[in-house]
Amino acid sequence: MGTPCSFNQSATAEKLGFSMKQAVLISRSLLGEYVRAIGAVARNYDGTPVMRSEPVLNEEEWTKLSEAVASVKYKKRTRALRRRRWA
Repeated sequence: MGTPCSFNQSATAEKLGFSMKQAVLISRSLLGEYVRAIGAVARNYDGTPVMRSEPVLNEEEWTKLSEAVASVKYKKRTRALRRRRWA
């Protein structure tokens, strides 16, 4: 199963129990890999990931970040809470 990672994939992220913040932080695109809209990493003919850009994180840093993000429970904010905060 791929990791949700695209900003337009909020429905996918929520189905898998991730908030959009979590989905962006655990995206393999941080490793420079090309990730399809469905969350799957695009692969070359030899099975290596298609590289889209220079990596922001190395594999070890990405793994640590992913584990940290997975351990945090995000609460969904309701509209009432948002209104109350800014009132």
